[in-house]
Amino acid sequence: MSSAQGSTAEQTHNDKKWNELAQGFGLSGDEFKSLKDLLKRQPSLEEIAVVGALWSEHCSYKSSRVHLARFHTNEPWVLQGPGENAGIVEIAPGVGLAFKMESHNHPSYIEPYQGAATGVGGILRDVFCMGARPVANMNCLRYGEGLYNAHLLKHTVRGIGDYGNSVGVPTVGGQTRFHHGYSKNILVNAFTAGLVKSDAIFRGKLQNDSAPVRQQVASGLLPDQDVSENSKKKLFPQGANLLIYFGSATGRDGVHGATMSSDTFGDASASLKPTVQVGDPFAEKKLLEVTLELLKKKIVVGLQDMGAAGLTSSGVEMAGRSGCGVAIDLNLIPARTARLKAFEYLLSESQERMLCAVTPDKAEEVLALCKEHQVAAAVIGSVNDTGEFICVHNDKVVCALPVDILTDNAPKYRWPLQERNEYLKQHSKIERPTPTTSEGLKLGLPESSRSALANVLESAKTTVGEAWNTIIQQLPALMTLPVHAAKEPLTRHYCSTVQGNTISGCQTPLSSAAAVVRLDAEFLTENAHDPFAQQSPSIAMVAVAQSCQPGAFLATVLKGKQSKEGHMGCFSMM
Repeated sequence: MSSAQGSTAEQTHNDKKWNELAQGFGLSGDEFKSLKDLLKRQPSLEEIAVVGALWSEHCSYKSSRVHLARFHTNEPWVLQGPGENAGIVEIAPGVGLAFKMESHNHPSYIEPYQGAATGVGGILRDVFCMGARPVANMNCLRYGEGLYNAHLLKHTVRGIGDYGNSVGVPTVGGQTRFHHGYSKNILVNAFTAGLVKSDAIFRGKLQNDSAPVRQQVASGLLPDQDVSENSKKKLFPQGANLLIYFGSATGRDGVHGATMSSDTFGDASASLKPTVQVGDPFAEKKLLEVTLELLKKKIVVGLQDMGAAGLTSSGVEMAGRSGCGVAIDLNLIPARTARLKAFEYLLSESQERMLCAVTPDKAEEVLALCKEHQVAAAVIGSVNDTGEFICVHNDKVVCALPVDILTDNAPKYRWPLQERNEYLKQHSKIERPTPTTSEGLKLGLPESSRSALANVLESAKTTVGEAWNTIIQQLPALMTLPVHAAKEPLTRHYCSTVQGNTISGCQTPLSSAAAVVRLDAEFLTENAHDPFAQQSPSIAMVAVAQSCQPGAFLATVLKGKQSKEGHMGCFSMM
């Protein structure tokens, strides 16, 4: 073999290894090629990890963004529309209601207790990092059939209740339903609402709005380069706004969480448990209080919680909104695990963490306030004019990516859509296979309801014909099916009265009625129509109509694998 042939074979082998590595971080072959074309070089391991997370469906909405853009979002009372951590509408002069609903489906299927608990924690942070104090939680849950779904039901409800109760935010309502289509893909949607003064809303930005727009100058740095003194001056310029990390220490939990949430999986989910985050509601409570105090004192410029993709997502989102670059020294991040690798710092989804930007003269005050609240904090980086997301580890550059590659240049897909009439023809009947017997899912009727039903059956014997008698005799069994059974065994896990403002909460028979919280007559409700949406996606309009009120509505639209024509067609029609 000639040297040229040997070199070609080695290059092919290396290319294959890099492609496999990129695939492991969630990038398709075409996406990895696109990344190399944009960079005009081979990306580092850490850069592949960052791009894999931020280009995932979970973070970039690359398949759904074109459809979500059709929503109407602008009205005089909308104080904050899509693009920030939570939406905000004005509910009284000078008072805004911040709210958000988000799913935590895959983590809850893999590890139901922690998956559901951290779903609540994440949605709380999205609301209070806007400056709003959370006043109410809700949830929308969907399960399938069989004993494993009974296990999922038990532990997701326990996780939701334990986290919300411990933080001290009432769970005032929700909806739990069952359908065979959710047997291997449960839905766990968490909702939080909070109150904020209209002039006290904070956003995820790196500089004050009054700061002059400065021309971006690329750093010229590449991965694996040593960081010289001149480079440090460029990355961490004197007088620039600083990045402060505060909250729980960083561990390995949740690494690959964003890409996992964008994927599909089957029964072999045990190996994915390390990708599920672990929550600490008492740390969340401390984080909530110190965050609101920092914002009240107005000593931070901007704030972002570390959710999916952790530090990577928060740093890049803030930089993208502000048109700036950021540099982060990973060695400065508080860690609870020794010898974390650079990509693990970047992708960790350890819970109860925040990133804020502060002016240099306020840094010590921020650190002191965090210490007072027993919340760990450290200056980990700086804002700069590079327009790049740059990370340093052990005095070497590990990541130097233009921010626009991670945001504006993320893939956008327009998958083929199944024609509406063809879809409706295929789904003209609601699929109802033989129900799976599952004693674990039979929640049972409360004693009072059981007695009332017995009286109805006894009186019915004398008032209806023989045919109806047969039907009536089936009522007790029918009423113990999960879809009809009393939900009291679930709702008693939730405290609906903490804070003392709940007028109507989840301990009352709500059906589709709204929960009421005593805050300027604020009403909260959520709705869904699962089997009917499969038959006709336009049924989503009924769910909106049942939930409608003057002001705004929030949509959390969930559908299956995006590349399937039927799924994306249904998503688009909804």
